[in-house]
Amino acid sequence: MKCLNIQTVGRSSVLACLLALHVPFVGAMEVLKQQPKGAIIFTVNVMSNAAQAPVSAHFDAAMLKSLPQTSFVTKTPWYKDAIKLTGPRVKDVLDVLKVKGEKITAVALNDYKVTIPLADAIKYGAIFALTRDGKELSIRDKGPIWIIYPFDSYPELNNTTYYSRSIWQLSSITVE
Repeated sequence: MKCLNIQTVGRSSVLACLLALHVPFVGAMEVLKQQPKGAIIFTVNVMSNAAQAPVSAHFDAAMLKSLPQTSFVTKTPWYKDAIKLTGPRVKDVLDVLKVKGEKITAVALNDYKVTIPLADAIKYGAIFALTRDGKELSIRDKGPIWIIYPFDSYPELNNTTYYSRSIWQLSSITVE
């Protein structure tokens, strides 16, 4: 549980929400002490009935890169050839936070939003891609983060439903 920074309206709200999410108390205190060292590029918001405001975990690029990385090669509607994408799995990021939910609402830098069933992202191994063909994703090229599915591994993903869930220029998700 290192490298996470959780902020909300009040410390008691943070603790109440974390306890409601079944995060051990010691882990909650460790999380509260961590700070991103670089620019925050990604936020995970967690909605809970135990807190009036969402609890937010902020990540810089190094924090996301320190998580287990998954790579796959796939064709997409946005590139002529197959590309290699690498980043932490959606499941791994939420496991680090010890967060469970039924859906995530993903928000891009331009405020585009999409709702993704969490079971769907986990089942198909969706990742928060940070690189394409070994190069960091830039804002001009769908970065800094792109939720992407391994389309070639699962033929049922090759449709507009899953293409629309592959949100790029991702800035935050809210887990509910």
